[in-house]
Amino acid sequence: MILPPVETKSHRNRCLAPLKLSHKIRDILRISGGTGDASYYKWRKRYGGMGKSQLSELKGLEKENAQLKKIIAELELDKLILKESLDFLKPKV
Repeated sequence: MILPPVETKSHRNRCLAPLKLSHKIRDILRISGGTGDASYYKWRKRYGGMGKSQLSELKGLEKENAQLKKIIAELELDKLILKESLDFLKPKV
């Protein structure tokens, strides 16, 4: 069984960097180690026109977004626990 290559930052950069040299996409993907067309187009759509500073800013924002999502999930859980506790303590009529 042949496993697909693991996506790494350096691998992605190797695939996207030669674009300015007007190589054919198939040649770039073949040289870069067998990256599929779908991966290439996904990377190009997401990272295509960005510089290094924009990429680092995007990475920071994605990290912050993940932290905020975790906080929201914890607060939702706390809210659910409090709601169940209130229902349990409420006198039944």
